[in-house]
Amino acid sequence: MKCEDKDTDAQATIDACEQFVEAAEERRKAIVELAHEVYHTEGSVEVDDSAGLSEGDDNGCYVQAWVWVGFSGTEFDKESAPEPETTMTESTVATTDGDLITMTALTENPRFPKEDWRYEVNNEDTDLGYWQWVAHQVAWEEEND
Repeated sequence: MKCEDKDTDAQATIDACEQFVEAAEERRKAIVELAHEVYHTEGSVEVDDSAGLSEGDDNGCYVQAWVWVGFSGTEFDKESAPEPETTMTESTVATTDGDLITMTALTENPRFPKEDWRYEVNNEDTDLGYWQWVAHQVAWEEEND
């Protein structure tokens, strides 16, 4: 095989790959447009043009979307609710230019310790992430009080 043949084969492979990627992107855009047409409701459920897809063998797929969650009347209410109890932790990190900044991160809601959440996860009582589980616990308490 001559070098020219290898170059031709390589270019053909690159061209085929680019065509595949182009076709896949066009398909993604069409599916996102379908989701936008069917589900998009401004201020409630929003589908961005750059939304990702999760597709398996079923006849459909998941399309990434934004869902508006109103805080009115919840513990997260920014207009009337008291600040929720939280455990905060601070850490100091160096930026790329050598400046030090202090970062504060919410680590745990003291009413619902991570230890309790881990117990439920280990017992397969929940598959929620920690903060989703906290929101579920708060909602359950409000419904049952």
